[in-house]
Amino acid sequence: MVNADVPHDPAKALEYKESGNKCFQAGDYVQAEALYSKAINHDPSNPLLYTNRSMALLKLHLYPRVILDTRHAISLLPHNMKAYFQLAQAQIALGDPSSALTSAKKAHEFCVEECMSGGKGASSIGPITELVLRAKKEDWERKVPDWCVDDITFSVMLDPTKTGQSYDRSSIMEHLRRSPTDPLTREPLQVSDLRPNLALRAACEEFLQENGWAVDW
Repeated sequence: MVNADVPHDPAKALEYKESGNKCFQAGDYVQAEALYSKAINHDPSNPLLYTNRSMALLKLHLYPRVILDTRHAISLLPHNMKAYFQLAQAQIALGDPSSALTSAKKAHEFCVEECMSGGKGASSIGPITELVLRAKKEDWERKVPDWCVDDITFSVMLDPTKTGQSYDRSSIMEHLRRSPTDPLTREPLQVSDLRPNLALRAACEEFLQENGWAVDW
């Protein structure tokens, strides 16, 4: 919360921010958060101060406050890679992988844009990509039953075939072009050995009809 009685003073805000950075680097996240809050009081329209404070709040596991700060930072600077990245971390920590995936994808989009324009995004692309994959995996595991998932591509099977183990036809055909073996058992396997799994196909089709979002995974 901003103290309206504190005079607007960007220079003073910068002093508090730099002191907060030193505390953060020393591992004193409580003091860092307090100093960033003082900086915000002196310059409440600076989006970078909110992402600095939310960085400390993440370390303190105060995730609801992280969400408030990052959303405010985004309202001040919509193309805010750091804010979306921190927001995604808080959302996944609070058990909301679906929202985290949306936020992480935004962070990734802005990170790529920054890289292409010669900015500093290159150092962030790895952690952001990892977070996208983690959120996608957690969201997937929460929603998609194991029997729908192809063990080669980890997507929902559209045309299951059975060889003992069921695979989607397109993925097993692609695998057999590279290696005439079962992907899991490594035993010899030919295209002629494949048989349609009609019961599983019907079940997968029903699942996709009821959960259209799964087609995009």
